Amino acid sequence: MLFRSGELPLQPKLYDSKVFNYDMICDLIHEVENELNGGLNQYTQLNIKLRALRARYQRALASNRRGAAYSLRLQIATVEGVKCMYTEYISRKHIKLDRLQSYSM
Repeated sequence: MLFRSGELPLQPKLYDSKVFNYDMICDLIHEVENELNGGLNQYTQLNIKLRALRARYQRALASNRRGAAYSLRLQIATVEGVKCMYTEYISRKHIKLDRLQSYSM
C-alpha cells in the first residue's frame, strides 16, 4: 500500500486487546522477556567490571599512582553511567512486560 509523502498508515494502539490476538501477545511477551534477560545479563557484567575497576583504583591510590587513579576514576564514572542506563532500560522492560501480561490474562 502506497502513501503520499508525510502520510502514515493508521496504526492500532499498541497493546489494544481488541486488535491483538492471544498468540501475538504471547509473542510480544516472549520478545520482551528475551530483551529483559539480555539487559539483566549486561547489568551483571557491568557489576563485575565495576568491582574490578574499584579494586584497581584502590591499589593505584595505595601505591600513590595518581595518574592511573585518575584514569580509573574516569572509567568507573563511565561504567556507572552505563549501569544507570541499563537500570532505566530494565525498569522500562519490566513495566512493558507487566502491561503485556495483564492483557494476556
